[in-house]
Formats: sequence, structure tokens, C-alpha cells
Amino acid sequence: MHLHQGLTDEELVTQLTKFKGLRDDRDRELGFYLQDFDSRGLYRNYGCSSSHHFALARLQIPPRKTHELLHMTLGNSSQVQD
Repeated sequence: MHLHQGLTDEELVTQLTKFKGLRDDRDRELGFYLQDFDSRGLYRNYGCSSSHHFALARLQIPPRKTHELLHMTLGNSSQVQD
């Protein structure tokens, strides 16, 4: 990873936009897999009472963020593979 200080304002905006997009993609992927995990009740295999409990205990994801992730939808279902 190469980080640079002193970027111009345009370069900073470009970098912020780029990393915001990466975060959005990562959240969609995490939400997709967390939804699958939740729908199959797999949290019980780890001694948890819910996916929220699992996400906090095992992934250190706060409840509010877990709620957001569980209620996300994939924008392009064609990416889903069986």
C-alpha cells in the first residue's frame, strides 16, 4: 500500500471516492454472505443466539452495522453463483 501526503484537493477527492466505492463493494459482499449465514441459521453452530450476536462476538461488527448489512440487497443478482 502506498499512501501519499500532500495530494491536491482533486487527487484527494479521487482517492476518497475510490475508497468509498471499495467500502461499498465490500459491505455488499459482507451483507450477502451474512444474509446467507443468517437464513441458514448457522450462527447456532457457533454458540450464538442470532447473526447479530455472531457478528458482534466473532467479527466485532456493531449491531447497527450488522442490521444494515443484513438488510442490504445485491444490486446485480447475476453475480450470484450456486
